[in-house]
Amino acid sequence: MTLRRRFFNTAGPCKADLHYMLPPLGRLPEVYDLIDRQGYFVIHAPRQTGKQNFTAEEVTTLYQQHTTETGQPFTPEADALAFDLTQGQPWLVNALAAVVTDELLRPNSLNFSFFYN
Repeated sequence: MTLRRRFFNTAGPCKADLHYMLPPLGRLPEVYDLIDRQGYFVIHAPRQTGKQNFTAEEVTTLYQQHTTETGQPFTPEADALAFDLTQGQPWLVNALAAVVTDELLRPNSLNFSFFYN
């Protein structure tokens, strides 16, 4: 049996066992009231409802999942630069992390300094 590590998803629905992701209910606080009232609701794709970008703290939390599982840390500077480059847009946050972790770097620390050299 091959163990597959989770990865940063840029296409399709996220699955917690396959992808790094933030808990969705924390980002939808008003949904609890609808559930309690047994109200009907539909969750549309972000592009249909207006994207809710990640905060800098959420980007760090997302990237920390990778660090915890692989031991490959994102430095605070890398987190800050990733947020600055993406402005927290979810697809860009995940795409940048996917390229960096899967294609560009394999060291113990991700510091993004190569962008400025």
